[in-house]
Amino acid sequence: GLFVFIFCQAFSSTAAEFEDHQDIEPNSISEVGGCSGSSPTLGDGCSLSDDCSTITCKMDFGDNQITFKLKINKCDDPVTVTASMDVPDLDITWSHTYSGDDKIPVPGFSVPAGGVYVEVDLTNNGDTLHLKVNLLVGAVGVYLPPVTVVDGDLPISTDDCGFFGWFIDL
Repeated sequence: GLFVFIFCQAFSSTAAEFEDHQDIEPNSISEVGGCSGSSPTLGDGCSLSDDCSTITCKMDFGDNQITFKLKINKCDDPVTVTASMDVPDLDITWSHTYSGDDKIPVPGFSVPAGGVYVEVDLTNNGDTLHLKVNLLVGAVGVYLPPVTVVDGDLPISTDDCGFFGWFIDL
């Protein structure tokens, strides 16, 4: 009984910390420039490189300032996304390369309600790449509402990879 009460209290305080992110108005790429022809939603504090291959976010997550980056590796077969996170206050530097849909815990980034996870949904549609990335807090399959980093299609094609990509770069 006491453990359940303590867990619920910890989960409630963490939920309150992260509910602040639910009121954030996401940015669309048309507002932040670059990547013509696409309109994925970016989380608050996130920006996209001119070639649409890197998303960089500087944000408060709970009580911690984090830098979160997504690098799209369009010439990998299959296409992959490398997520990296730096949390200076907790001495956390983490990265993981996703080749498909997956949810991975960030080692060392724990909160009273469990851990922090990075969830990536990745679909290569040929001329575009659908990418959805969420930061999650929770434990044992119970998660608070996610903080969305990006959700939408990016105009990334693998056509200039391999020999032809090398030739075009000359």
